[in-house]
Amino acid sequence: MAPTARSDLYAFGLILYEMLAGRRSARTRTAEERFAAMKQRFEEGLPPLRTHDESIPEPLAALVARCLERDAAARYQTTAELCAALGALDDAGEL
Repeated sequence: MAPTARSDLYAFGLILYEMLAGRRSARTRTAEERFAAMKQRFEEGLPPLRTHDESIPEPLAALVARCLERDAAARYQTTAELCAALGALDDAGEL
C-alpha cells in the first residue's frame, strides 16, 4: 500500500494522541521491534484517548480517533477537511 495524504493524517493523529495521552507508545530499540510495534498498533488500534484522561473533551477525542481509523476511507480525506474539523473546536476542544 502506497503512502497517501491520508497516511499523513494518520501520523498527525498519532502525534496528537501521544501529546494528549501524555506519553509516547512503548519505546523500542531495534528497527525490527519498531516495525513490530507499529504493525501491532495499526492492527489492534490504540485504546480510546479518554481512557488515559477522562477530561479530554469528547469532540477532540473523536477527531483524533477519526485520524487513527484503520480504514483510510474512514479517516479525514484531506488536510482541508481536518482543518475544518479542528476549526470547529474551541480552545477547550469542544464544538
